[in-house]
Amino acid sequence: MHFVGDHKSTLTTKSQIHRQLETAVAHHQAGRLKEAEPIYRRVLATQPQNTDALYLLGLVTQATKRFAESAGLFQRAVELNPKSAKYLINLGLSLGGMGLGKTEQAAEAFRRAVAIDPNNPAAWNNLGNELRNSYQFDEAMECYQKALKLKPDFADAYCNVGACLQATQPTLRPAIAAYEKAIALQPDFATAHWNLGFALLLLGDYARGLPEYEWRFKTRTVVRPRNFPQPLWDGSNLAGKRILLHAEQGLGDTIQMARYLPMVAARGGKAILECPSPLVRLLSNLPGLDQIVASGQPLPAFDVQCTLMSLPLVFKTTLETIPAPVPYLYADPNSAEDWSKRFPPDRAIKRIGLVWAGRPENKNDRNRSMRLDQFAPLSVWKNVKFYSLQKGAAADEARNPPAGMELIDNTNDLDDFTDTAAMLVNLDLLVTVDTSVAHLAGAMGKPVWVLLPFMPDWRWILNRDDTPWYPTMRLFRQKVRGDWGEMMERVKEAIEKSAATE
Repeated sequence: MHFVGDHKSTLTTKSQIHRQLETAVAHHQAGRLKEAEPIYRRVLATQPQNTDALYLLGLVTQATKRFAESAGLFQRAVELNPKSAKYLINLGLSLGGMGLGKTEQAAEAFRRAVAIDPNNPAAWNNLGNELRNSYQFDEAMECYQKALKLKPDFADAYCNVGACLQATQPTLRPAIAAYEKAIALQPDFATAHWNLGFALLLLGDYARGLPEYEWRFKTRTVVRPRNFPQPLWDGSNLAGKRILLHAEQGLGDTIQMARYLPMVAARGGKAILECPSPLVRLLSNLPGLDQIVASGQPLPAFDVQCTLMSLPLVFKTTLETIPAPVPYLYADPNSAEDWSKRFPPDRAIKRIGLVWAGRPENKNDRNRSMRLDQFAPLSVWKNVKFYSLQKGAAADEARNPPAGMELIDNTNDLDDFTDTAAMLVNLDLLVTVDTSVAHLAGAMGKPVWVLLPFMPDWRWILNRDDTPWYPTMRLFRQKVRGDWGEMMERVKEAIEKSAATE
């Protein structure tokens, strides 16, 4: 984009400003945001209170995920024109769950918007989202219903109704019906398809759920496709081709899907695995693996590619055909022997590992993570020693365990998952929330009890205390949303029964 004259010159007349805004809007509407942005900024340099320029530049920075800047621009526009619902709506979008994660501030912006324009379905829908993000599900549902009354064909609101129902109802059928309604209204609605896939997988319907789950690549927030020029693998014979298998989501997902590597190699190819660096040593000895590369490092040449999370679909996995040949991951024998020296030789003392929190960056972390003090019911036995495997910010809680709990913390010596595996070898049981260490213990064939929220991740299915993914795993589920206390009493009873039978 070239301006006539000096770029530093000031726009001096209203007509000049109007023409510049028209030019910027033309670029903006055509998707040329890089061309539109400097013109909006030039207008604002001359007229810092031009609400049109503030709003439009806010849309550009919002679209390019510069949410702090967009929120500031919309806030300035609101201050200049506090009666504009559209300024408040976009302020809320930048502040809220899709932006800065400031749920309460976003909800306040949307409340002001619906007060100004109560007939705006988008404002009601967005207010519902922020209320749902703060677990105010009844109020959120009321907002969605108001949005649908104003706009009966509002696909986004139907999708959000489904998400609200999925979070609160013991059966998923009403949620699935809402997702299907959203898709009927908007067949290419990626988020509704992905949510539908998630719900179907929770029911164990892999035949329908896995294809829907692939829509995650077309959503704005779940996964960004890598866009390799090499074709996606469809499961056909590889005939000596080099296939890149790349991790796309969390560490636990990578561990879970690593079981498919021997099956890939059996199709005649040479498998290259790209995975997060903390897993490289652990996964380097997987059977069927030709080469392993840490994420972010240069990739070797390859012919076809597939994400690890798509392998269940490629192999047409059902609940009955989940490959579960545990153990498929192993600790390094020398490292395991070194770790054994840290444990008391008295085998009458039960060794239980604890993990109470996942990564805070995970959007579901508030739902799945606990505090160490919530493990207090397990503190009653004298023949049990607890060992922390907790990493991250929550690891500091190990300094102040519940009264009566003997908790030993050697996590400073856990540099990667190979070290964690060596420690797990020396434990009798792992009790953990839904984290990557749960997957590691399950892949190693270790006894592991996983503490699940009321509505868990799709891989744990519903209404069962075991999982076909990991034969040595036992699942404990919240009976009431957010109630970890009742669950911990059941865990305590299970440990008592286990100790009594040994």
